[in-house]
Amino acid sequence: MYTFFLQNLITKIENLECLSTTLQFLTLAANQIQQLRGMVSLSALRFLDLSDNKIEILETTELPTNLICVLFQNNPCALHPAYRFALFHLHCVVCVEVY
Repeated sequence: MYTFFLQNLITKIENLECLSTTLQFLTLAANQIQQLRGMVSLSALRFLDLSDNKIEILETTELPTNLICVLFQNNPCALHPAYRFALFHLHCVVCVEVY
């Protein structure tokens, strides 16, 4: 299952539990999200795009461990010196940023 929630002024990630075994591709880019919450249970998720949000703290424990690609460009957390280090140490993350 592929889900696109681009530019919807979303402020929180919530109510995705019902998609935990089917959702493989999720883009929440260009919203108003400030925190990573509610995604750990998404066991089928492989691609996550959270670019262009307002995430200041990268809480990798809030991300599913089965991700193949995760995008955080243009978030305040991407300016942190340890940003790339934190992402590369997630299990199975192959693609951190795509240009």
